[in-house]
Amino acid sequence: MLEFLENNSWLLVIQDEWEDLAPTWYKLAPLETWDTLLVSIGKNARSHHSECVKVFNAGAKTALNWDLHAAYIYDDFLTANRDSKFLTDNHRVSIDLSKLSEPEFQNAFPLASGIGEEQLFVLWRYVLHAGLSYNHPGSGMVSERDIIINSHMSTYLQLADMLPMIVSYTIQIALWNLYHKEERRSEVFGFFRRVVDFLIQNPAHDRVLNVADASFISEQAHVILKYAYARMDKPSVDLVQGIFNAEDIPEHLRYEINVSWSELSFGTRDISRYYNQSFEEFWAPSADSEAESNPDSATRSMRQAE
Repeated sequence: MLEFLENNSWLLVIQDEWEDLAPTWYKLAPLETWDTLLVSIGKNARSHHSECVKVFNAGAKTALNWDLHAAYIYDDFLTANRDSKFLTDNHRVSIDLSKLSEPEFQNAFPLASGIGEEQLFVLWRYVLHAGLSYNHPGSGMVSERDIIINSHMSTYLQLADMLPMIVSYTIQIALWNLYHKEERRSEVFGFFRRVVDFLIQNPAHDRVLNVADASFISEQAHVILKYAYARMDKPSVDLVQGIFNAEDIPEHLRYEINVSWSELSFGTRDISRYYNQSFEEFWAPSADSEAESNPDSATRSMRQAE
């Protein structure tokens, strides 16, 4: 699947080609896919349905055509799946990955459990980066072949929107898996290095796309740093710092991609009470970090220097 994606990613914008690939994708990333689709239906189509109910309850004779059309589609979806477990047992649950056995993890996340540095980069480059750069509307995530979600729902489940979201989940889960296997932890940093190098060497023409790419990978780095703090893993902190705060990162990427000490320090306050070592002791702030986290003290220092 990933080898095909690397060589034929442009086919993802062709509806018939995606429909041929979809059954394989659903098997590789079932939980990530269904969670994304059902939540999107709830946020989008259901909101129009609720608006119609609100308007009619207020005494109106009709509603906006757009709301009515979406409400009919949502009604059809509910009717067609009234006995489906996806609706009758449709409550989201949190999954503690650390509590899953290796066979359970592999069964729940076939793709995320089986990929490493190379495959992560393929997913990022040809779905997230390419998707952000070449957003082709029109292709739907579902079709007439889908037995659960009718094809009319495709209006609210565009492939260009849904697939990047699903792949983001898959990458996050895969990074968790690789980091927590010490013998494979280096693949996390290899993936980060490849993405950062790619962004440095291949800047997008659109600044918004540069920011989106940089923000995504920086967010993943911050998550890994939280894992590192939980394990008192200072070597991983040094590796991430070296990748994301490198001097050769161009100015247009630096703000979004740099690892922020103050941001991570704030983000770990809720878990720091469980450890004997404070975050500041674990990762001592640099002078720049102290100034960043306390601009007033930085201003006072500058005045004293004057």
